[in-house]
Amino acid sequence: MRADGERNRAAILAAARRLFAERGLGVPFDLIASEAGVSRATQNRHFPTKESLAVALFEENLSQLARVIEDAPAGDGYIAALVLCAELMRRDIGFIELFDSREAGEQARSGIAARFLALMEQPLRAAQAAGVVREDIEPEDTRMLVNMLGAAAIPNDLHRPAASRGKRGVALIIEALRPPVRHALPAPQ
Repeated sequence: MRADGERNRAAILAAARRLFAERGLGVPFDLIASEAGVSRATQNRHFPTKESLAVALFEENLSQLARVIEDAPAGDGYIAALVLCAELMRRDIGFIELFDSREAGEQARSGIAARFLALMEQPLRAAQAAGVVREDIEPEDTRMLVNMLGAAAIPNDLHRPAASRGKRGVALIIEALRPPVRHALPAPQ
């Protein structure tokens, strides 16, 4: 792809990420092109549908998760990736909506979910082997955990500042993944 094409694509992705975060997936497709400073025709060359644009943004998120997993110390990649998922969802409500809306077809949603679960399986197994995550967590549980993290990252408790509520909720879920602490029996007398 030519340099101007790369710049246009990056501008469209940046505008879409910002607008989806601010307004959700219902943002008009034309507004994304306008915010990116490109014509609708240019946008359509890169992303013919809002679904293709949302999928491209999810692919960026998956790449970011892969880097976090790779950079984490041995056994810590799974937890680091889950914490990043919570942060991504807190910053960008539009991507929580993606799995509940008709903006992306079932094939796109299931494809993203399958790639996500495949990315997370080896870090889960490494975390379990290192004793960081309970042994009874299955790879398929990861999708449910991400849904729980999304709810925790954007809580409805108005008695605490939003950042504090989200951090506490995420910490509670992450702590529940830890292996149970075995208390030593008292020494025989």
